[in-house]
Amino acid sequence: MGLVCLPNFARRHARLSLLGPVVFVVLGELGAFVSATVVGYALAALYNANFLRMSTWVPALWGAIQTLILISASFSKMRTMLG
Repeated sequence: MGLVCLPNFARRHARLSLLGPVVFVVLGELGAFVSATVVGYALAALYNANFLRMSTWVPALWGAIQTLILISASFSKMRTMLG
C-alpha cells in the first residue's frame, strides 16, 4: 500500500521528497569527515612515535580502504532494509 502512494507523494511534495537524499548525503559526509579525522590522527601519531616519515600515499590509500569497507558494509544494510 505504501509503494502505491509513493508516486503521488513525490508529485505533491517535490521539495519534501528531496529531503531524504539530501539528509543521507549530509550525514554520510559528516561521518566520513569524523572517521577520516580519527584515522588521520591515529596514523600521524603512529608514524611520529616510530620517527618515520609518512608518504602522501599513505592517507590516500587508507581513505580508499575505508571507503571500500563502508561501501561493502552499506550493501548488507540496504539488503536487510529492502528485504
